[in-house]
Amino acid sequence: MKNNQIKSYYLPVVLIPVLIGCFGLWKGIDLNDNRYSFVSLDYHELYYTYGPSYFDINEPFNYLADDSGVVISEYRGVRYYNPINVCFVGINFYDRYVHVQDSLYLEYANKHRDAVIRLMNEDYLFEYKMDYYHYGVLFADPWYSGMAQGVALSLFSRLAHYAQDTLSENMAHKVFETLNPYSSLGDAVIDVDADWYAWIEEYPGTPPDRTLNGFLHAIIGIYDYYHLINPQKQIADILSLYITTVHDHMYEYRNPGGISFYCLNYYHTYRDYHKIHCDQLNFLTKITQDSSFAIFADTLKADYWEW
Repeated sequence: MKNNQIKSYYLPVVLIPVLIGCFGLWKGIDLNDNRYSFVSLDYHELYYTYGPSYFDINEPFNYLADDSGVVISEYRGVRYYNPINVCFVGINFYDRYVHVQDSLYLEYANKHRDAVIRLMNEDYLFEYKMDYYHYGVLFADPWYSGMAQGVALSLFSRLAHYAQDTLSENMAHKVFETLNPYSSLGDAVIDVDADWYAWIEEYPGTPPDRTLNGFLHAIIGIYDYYHLINPQKQIADILSLYITTVHDHMYEYRNPGGISFYCLNYYHTYRDYHKIHCDQLNFLTKITQDSSFAIFADTLKADYWEW
């Protein structure tokens, strides 16, 4: 890998890991695929969209910002640009623009688009330019996140389709390749396990975390890309591979009678992420029409639900 993180695929044959990420050699290797098809959603049915009441309650500029109005984050007293937060704020500003039709909000969506592009390296990966400790494990500057790649894909795809922004469309095509298991650009954030399931890692490392919400955010980004600007079968097939991984492993995240597990490496639980898991699983049912995701979300709610 290129970012001081160690990559491992845990495959039973010694030579197989050498093949991972090489497009030509992936042909003939079947990743697990339940062969989902996908429905098209209207804008207001997409993830990350809110109703007018949300914008009546929430002040749009209530965040720590740099001199240009772009959101900045803090970690251990150091300020930095968090690609995920930059994209989330950009998506929210565009959603405000859709509802309020004030061009100021489109301007700020574009400011955040430009800011996240400045964080992109030559391999189209968004850099975290700070050392970060995740459960005591150091992620050294620069490091990357599959969740960041997916949330950026949502931002670019929405601006490309709805705002007819050519720059965003060009960026979306590049960023998608970092989430494509058949592209060597995906080596930084994609892991394939010994049973031939493809995972997108929010925190790529050894062993992989299998963080659920980050994986699902990346899947949502791929859906936005497929649905809004690149509705080719090969994109749908890749989306199906990842959703298959979630479907076949989702019950491993269940903590019977309690809050669902954040990841499968450390098995920590967080109340807010439990709700996010349920919302994301329901969204998978919406786009696939497979009720098993919603049924599992209901199972999680039966285990714990206090809101």
